[in-house]
Formats: sequence, structure tokens, C-alpha cells
Amino acid sequence: MGNGACRVERRGDCSQAQGLTCDSNGMVVAIDLSNTPLDGRIPQEIGSLTTLTLLNLANCSLSGYIPISFSALTSLSLLDLSHNSLWGTTPSELGLLKNLRRLDLSGSSLHGSIPSGLGMLPKLRFMDLSSNYFNSSIPVSLGRLNTLTAL
Repeated sequence: MGNGACRVERRGDCSQAQGLTCDSNGMVVAIDLSNTPLDGRIPQEIGSLTTLTLLNLANCSLSGYIPISFSALTSLSLLDLSHNSLWGTTPSELGLLKNLRRLDLSGSSLHGSIPSGLGMLPKLRFMDLSSNYFNSSIPVSLGRLNTLTAL
């Protein structure tokens, strides 16, 4: 696809695929595979699903890094990668997800600093970064999140 989006080519494919939701044009708008034992790493290719509004891969036995390609998911309103075996740092590029309302990265092995760019998410209402290994203070920018109701 030229626009980098993923399209389900035959009508009905999306509704038959467990955990996928598509719009009327067959574009994938939601992936909810929470509590599904997937094992392995999160594919970089998910970043090409530019119409995605919900990505829930909580408790899926995933490991590895959070793909930087997620920065292309600008329609995303919910990102839940909690309770996996993710490691590395939290990509600062997540601060580009301006439609994000809910971010849950809890229960992993993320380390380093909490990206200050997360404080630039104007619609963020909920963020859970607990049970990780962050080694810095909470960025001042998070205090400017007027819509944040739970941290």
C-alpha cells in the first residue's frame, strides 16, 4: 500500500480475525490481543498500520524493545503493552502520539529515563509506568498534562 496502511483485502477477513477490528473500508483500526500467549517480539511492521486507534498487547508474553516505528501511529488513542517482558528504554518518539489518551507500560523491565515528550501528549488521561526500572525523576513536563486523571 502506498500510504503505509494495512488493508484487509477481502470483505469479512477482519471480522474473522480474532482481536482485529476494521473500519468500513477494511482498514485495521484496533488490535486487542490482550491475554493471548504470543511470545516473541513486537513486530516493527505494526508501525505501518497508520489507521490504528487501539493497540492492546497486554499480558502476551512479549519481549524485546518497544518499536520506534510506533511513532507513525498518530491516530492511536490507547496503547497498552503492560505485563510483558519488554526491556530497553521507552522511546521518546511515543511523545509524537498526539491522540493518545491511555498509555500503560506497567509491569515490564523498561529502564532509563521517562521521556519528557510524554508530557507533550495533549489528550492523555491515564498513564501507568509502574513496576519498571526507571532511574530518573518524573519529568516536569508530566505536571503540565491538564487532562491527566491517573498516573
